[in-house]
Amino acid sequence: MTQEDAEEFNPSSVQQLQQLLFAPFKRKKTEVKKNPDEQGLAGLEYLPEGGISEGMGGEEEVYGDEAPKRKVTKNEPDDFPEVRAFTVPNTKGIILPGKKAALKNREMLIKGLGITPIEYTDKGLPSADTNILKILAGDVKKKNYGEAYKSLKAKGQEELGIKVCEGLGALLDYRSIETLIGTFIIPLQNLPDKNDRIHSSLNIFTETGRLASRRPNLQNQPALDKDKYKIRYAFIPEEGKKFIVADYGQLELRILAHITNCKSMLDAFKSGGDFHSRTAVGMYPYIKKELQDGKVLLEWDYSKGNPPLPLIKDKYAAERKKSKAMNFSIAYGKSAHGFSKDWGCTIQEAQQTLDAWYADRPEVKEWQDRVKNIALEKGWTQTLIGRYRNLSKMLKSRSRTMVNHALRACINTPIQVIGK
Repeated sequence: MTQEDAEEFNPSSVQQLQQLLFAPFKRKKTEVKKNPDEQGLAGLEYLPEGGISEGMGGEEEVYGDEAPKRKVTKNEPDDFPEVRAFTVPNTKGIILPGKKAALKNREMLIKGLGITPIEYTDKGLPSADTNILKILAGDVKKKNYGEAYKSLKAKGQEELGIKVCEGLGALLDYRSIETLIGTFIIPLQNLPDKNDRIHSSLNIFTETGRLASRRPNLQNQPALDKDKYKIRYAFIPEEGKKFIVADYGQLELRILAHITNCKSMLDAFKSGGDFHSRTAVGMYPYIKKELQDGKVLLEWDYSKGNPPLPLIKDKYAAERKKSKAMNFSIAYGKSAHGFSKDWGCTIQEAQQTLDAWYADRPEVKEWQDRVKNIALEKGWTQTLIGRYRNLSKMLKSRSRTMVNHALRACINTPIQVIGK
């Protein structure tokens, strides 16, 4: 890619990113069952999680009863060469050889890096979504480079691998800033009334029954530890008034424990204290042994001074962090495939951790499998208060992404409706 071409490269273009990172490559043949609901739950185990974003408790994207139609491009190639031409605006006014004047458009050549793809889209092309870019980049700030580095290093291009990871890290930072500007900063500048007050709209007719805020989305402001531009400081009460912040403690987990009648979870809530550390004790035998041997403490009342022994949340912070992530994410149907992307590990490693969680909470797994099978058989899921959610069209979709979305929805809908 020449300097002129590099300036025209569009980092928001999935096609250009696929070409740059993975070419040359061939389209991977993917199998999609016509009627997955007739195959039973076991027949769906092969389905990856496509591009569905899995937040920890966030409002899911609502598709309604029917999945969005995908635009199909005719005569799409199966072989993608190392160098491929893309049509771009001729903003520099470059005059091509044999031409007297600059044309409106010109061709930009992109030479692929040949990085090994991590997963594929429904169309059989290498995925280049944000989660994949994070895995490719790794933790650049700590110089713990990701899969792009490993792939290029194996080809004797270690220095190039580092540069690619740094470039991907910069791209992810750019996208994060772009999201903050488009989602938060600009709407907060344009939407206040003449008194500089915000009045968002609430949608009560969501698929899950949860309230959804828009124009602007006040439910999705940046978390405190990620609010680098201090967006939360834009919200101030009227003079003489105060904001009151109140939240239920681990409400979704309490609902999950009640719905599934999970003995381990119910006992943990009755005992009180650090729920996530208790989860880690149940998942990791070596932590449980240290607790039984009196080498660590589950929790401590700091009004009595410093703890005489290390706390589990300090000594085994990594294990507790995974336990906490799983506690919330499993309630929303996340699988080993999703955890592997979060943790940057293999699906097998994520599955081992997932199995350890379920081993201490078998009632949750039994309930999830039962709810999925009901959805596959009848096409709907139901809440404790009798609310139905129709998932039949998504479950019959030829799209793997939509089927997986529906299977997660049949799990998290009963929890979200009661919790919100």
